[in-house]
Amino acid sequence: MYCDRRIAGSEVWYFSEPDDPYMYIPDAIRKCVVFIGYQLANGTTGLAGTGFLVGRPFQQSETPNFGAVTPSFAYLITAKHVLDGIRKKGLDEVWIRLNSKDGIARWANTKMNDWQFHPTEKDTVDVAIFNASGATMGASSNFDHGIFPIGGFTSPEQIDAERIGLGDEIVIVGLFASHHGNTKNIPIVRIGNIAAMPEEKVVTELGSIDAYLVEARSIGGLSGSPVFLNQGMLRVRDGVTYMFPAGSISLLGLMHGHYDDQKVNMGIGIVVPAAKILEVLNQEAILKIENESREFDKAQKMPTMDIVADSEENTFTEQDFERSLRKVSRRIQPSQSDAEKK
Repeated sequence: MYCDRRIAGSEVWYFSEPDDPYMYIPDAIRKCVVFIGYQLANGTTGLAGTGFLVGRPFQQSETPNFGAVTPSFAYLITAKHVLDGIRKKGLDEVWIRLNSKDGIARWANTKMNDWQFHPTEKDTVDVAIFNASGATMGASSNFDHGIFPIGGFTSPEQIDAERIGLGDEIVIVGLFASHHGNTKNIPIVRIGNIAAMPEEKVVTELGSIDAYLVEARSIGGLSGSPVFLNQGMLRVRDGVTYMFPAGSISLLGLMHGHYDDQKVNMGIGIVVPAAKILEVLNQEAILKIENESREFDKAQKMPTMDIVADSEENTFTEQDFERSLRKVSRRIQPSQSDAEKK
């Protein structure tokens, strides 16, 4: 695994060597993006939206060194209405198009019931998550993707302290259906600005929701895309200029949709705040799975008495741990909600 420490003071980990670390748009924020799709009964596949991978360190207090292998609990995030659209097709699987290190995109499938939603506001919080820990842990992964750190989410405290607001630059990374890439995923990057803070709820087809409005032209396929806040290398606060040597990027939220006027895109996008995504990730059922996995791992590392084992088959391997983690993640079966039309 490789590490990039420019993301809001946190580490972002990915499985292939990063490109130029000083590029304007860090490679790490494209590496965490995947495409969400489906497969019809005749075997044909289609694309429905965008998703992105985030992670929480397995050891909560761990501060890894550059290049170290650091396991994380990995989660795939997308907009809930993307899954609802797939369900309306009569399908019960969500397919994920992933880049691999050989430069070829490959499909992986998940069950609709394996996705989880907001514990108390699942009809109005447009967030869906899938526990991808079993698929992404370990340095031997063949995926050409990264895991954006949960520590890099934009927080209300950061917004207040750094006076984040109208005009600040945002970066959207996601699927452009007209040029998605024939052999591999090619996520596009769109640049915009914050147009309105979430001071009042925004009226949508899901109901009234907490959301940012951004000056950026969201289009079909960008639903579920991560929206990053880019504070650049210089920022002025109270007349004092602060410099971030390699820039400062944090996750502002998730792309929900846009406003139309007589079917004409008005150029204003709607973004679900990172704080709402965090509410889904921090729900009791998910934290319970993480804590059980940590306790299981801790128990395997306890010293044992030196008696002769029954057989060599009792050796516990990293593969055993990953399999056990996947088994634990299946214990919770989230309820399905009715599909809403975007």
